[in-house]
This record gives sequence, C-alpha cells and structure tokens, in this order.
Amino acid sequence: MVFLAIGAGLAVSACVLGGGEGGPTPVVSVDSSGSPVLVGTPTQGDITYAGGLCRAVNTYVEAITAETAKDPNLFADQAKLLRTAAPILDRFARDLDRAKAPKDLSKFHDALVKRIEEMAKRAKDGQAPTPDELSRFSKDVPVPPGQVQARLAAAAGQLPECETFGIDNLFGTVE
Repeated sequence: MVFLAIGAGLAVSACVLGGGEGGPTPVVSVDSSGSPVLVGTPTQGDITYAGGLCRAVNTYVEAITAETAKDPNLFADQAKLLRTAAPILDRFARDLDRAKAPKDLSKFHDALVKRIEEMAKRAKDGQAPTPDELSRFSKDVPVPPGQVQARLAAAAGQLPECETFGIDNLFGTVE
C-alpha cells in the first residue's frame, strides 16, 4: 500500500514544468560556467543531471514495483516491509548522489540526497516512511529558483528516461 502510493504520486508528476504561450518575456541567466543562457534553455550539465535524476527515480519505482509484485502481502508485515524499504531507499540515495548537479543546483541536490539517506536510516531503525515522504522527495528540501527549475524541466523534456515520471516531484510541485 505504501509503495503503491509512491507509484501513484509519481505518475501524477509526469508533466514537465515550463511556461506556456503568453508567458513572461525571456530572461537571460548565467550558467555554472558563467555563460549566458536563456531562462528555460538547458545546458549540457542540466541535461546530464536531469538524466541522472530520472534514472534514479525510475530505478527506485521499478524496485518498489518488483517487490510488491513478488509479495502482495508485503504491507501486512511491518518488519518485512522495513527490511525491504531500507535497501531500496539506500540505493535510491546512492543513485541520486551519482547524478552530477550543476553548481546552481548543488544545494538542492545535496539536501535531496540527505533527505533520502535519512529516510533509509529511519527505515533501518524501524520507522516506516509515510506515503507522503515516499512520493514527495523534496519536502523540506530548498527548492531552486524558478528559472533553474525551468532549465532542468526543459532538459528532462529532451530525455526518454524522463518521460515516465518527469522531475516535478523532486521540486515538491505535485499536489
């Protein structure tokens, strides 16, 4: 049940951030190398990072789905659920940590990885993560400025690995 909630929460997040027609006038920003970038225009670093994030989320969701398929009674046994969740969360934190964040996303990235690591530790200590924690990874994580989110969303929009779940859930924008 808890793991199913994450799948539902992530499925809702499949849409990508970005502006529509009639949006604000484009603004020029500066990327981590100091080069000017049109807001919402992803850099190669954004594309690489978005790919790493999406692969980590996909692996996480696939692991949860596989475990619930193997044992439909998993949620009836709290101890077994925690033994199952802890290594999945550990791997999720490691996979997220492997993604190389552009400089202007490093604070967000470090806080996100720390949050997932804390969830894994709590699971090891016998505290099950709530469905809200499992589906809203960035809760209480400092969210990057909108222009940075737009760049990352545009990067994710170019990658097939980001089609299923997108990256909105990482910025806490899923309702």
